Amino acid sequence: MPVETKVKQISFEKEGDQIVDFDLKTVSRLGIARVKVVATSGKLVSEYDVEMDVRASNPPVTTFVSGGAESGKNWETDFTLPGMDGTNSAILEVSGILPMDAGRRLKYLLQYPYGCIEQTTSSAFAQLYLDDVMELNDKFKTAIEDHIKYGIKRITSFQLSDGSFSYWPGQWHFDSWATSYAGHFLIEAENKGYVLPPGLKSSWIKAQRQLARQWRPAPVNKEYYLQDDLEQAYRLFTLALAGAPETGAMNKLKEQKGISIQTRWRLAAAYALAGQVQVAKDLIARESTDIPAYRGTYSSYGSTERDYAMILETLVILNDRTRGMAVARKISDMLSSGYWMSTQTTAYAMLALAKFSKEITTQKISFSYTVGNGKEIQINASKPSIQITLPLAKNTPTRHIVVKNNNTGLLFTRVIMEGTPERGNEEEFNNQISMEVTYRTTGGNPLDVTSITQGTDFYASVTVYNAGDFNYRQLALTQIFPPGWEISNARMADVDVPGKINFTYQDIRDDRVNTFFDLNRGEHKTFTVMLNAAYVGTFYLPGVYCEAMYDNTVSALKKGREVNVVTP
Repeated sequence: MPVETKVKQISFEKEGDQIVDFDLKTVSRLGIARVKVVATSGKLVSEYDVEMDVRASNPPVTTFVSGGAESGKNWETDFTLPGMDGTNSAILEVSGILPMDAGRRLKYLLQYPYGCIEQTTSSAFAQLYLDDVMELNDKFKTAIEDHIKYGIKRITSFQLSDGSFSYWPGQWHFDSWATSYAGHFLIEAENKGYVLPPGLKSSWIKAQRQLARQWRPAPVNKEYYLQDDLEQAYRLFTLALAGAPETGAMNKLKEQKGISIQTRWRLAAAYALAGQVQVAKDLIARESTDIPAYRGTYSSYGSTERDYAMILETLVILNDRTRGMAVARKISDMLSSGYWMSTQTTAYAMLALAKFSKEITTQKISFSYTVGNGKEIQINASKPSIQITLPLAKNTPTRHIVVKNNNTGLLFTRVIMEGTPERGNEEEFNNQISMEVTYRTTGGNPLDVTSITQGTDFYASVTVYNAGDFNYRQLALTQIFPPGWEISNARMADVDVPGKINFTYQDIRDDRVNTFFDLNRGEHKTFTVMLNAAYVGTFYLPGVYCEAMYDNTVSALKKGREVNVVTP
């Protein structure tokens, strides 16, 4: 860690303390920086070693290159690492089945920064069937088991007294779709050998049964693409999966006029699980696997792609491989592309494709690969898919890889790279929503944060405007603050912060505040955080970002900048 001025002289006229400032500058690398402080006075010498954690202003990014190799042929490509030295990693993924881009998609799920019940469930659900189709080393297997066990444990914190689940921890009201989704994962996890906490499953079944029996069709809401018939169908599916089918409620929904395509497919799966396979086949005999695109907001946090995955799951249950292959190819193409998917869509697509792949193949794969000028490494995998961590040399951002296919069929290949880039110039944008960011003193006067006096208390306010055509649900506002500023947690102190109760949920961490809220058409909301300029120095204030967690067409970014905290 370079020091601009390495030596400073100070004099004491009497006993006491003095503060000496040294300006430090880090190199473009993350990790632990070490500084040695040596103080001398005459023949006396004192030394002190300081360790500092150097972190990046930017979040990690993931990129990929993909292709394929026919039998006996090579696939080769250059790949460029996206981040600073010490932050990069690269994984080679080779598959003899329809690719699901498990490495990149799984990283997205595990690194998603929030933590509602849907995202907690999705990150664990996606890993549940990987071992069936992918060769995993012991370390990876242990990590998957730990993630799934953690997911089960965390889900219990969302359960309410009646057995249903809330969307955020600490909420008193249940979430219909999240209750079914989390319960679905718990049943599948138990079927895979994981142990559930006592009473978790039985109380959830009791709640689901009550909700299924009480269900009545809701009036059409023009702001929602789907009515609540899909919620009821999914609820009935989970009960059938748990061995507690509600046949009466299933028959009632089947006779309901005007139910959606998605509902019919999900209800068919419930009938098949309940042992009424012919009823299930009749229900979807003339039903298309093509479904219309979503518009507006939706209570199932879903998407067209998520619903394709649900249809594929139904076809697996019915052992319909012919129709299943067409849907599976569509899902594989989406997973393998750069197409954005929400957490639930990603997890369900991976889950459904893994189930389908397990049923149609027992293929082993054989290939060799060479990175740069390294030696050729031979791989013979006992399962149709494998991931390999590639060696990375320092100061070599661009590498070359060659994969030789020793199989009799086509191999799908992909290199997934991750790294943390240096801070740069973000480009501001407004998609359906817009933001205004202001800073004020505790007295309400505007404040220029380019230079703030140490010890100053002040407010950071973000106003989000809905300029779109719909009501937006589950928006996430992320405010990351520089190391020189400290967040004052209003929940821990008697501090009156404007706008602190107009959100659904708020997560206050050491260096950031994540705020979750809904925003109706034409509405705006302001969220305020109290801060303190605690440490002297020049810091980078990251950009402010807001997004709809289940619709990537709704987002806005305000770019970051340098700020200074100066001595009084």
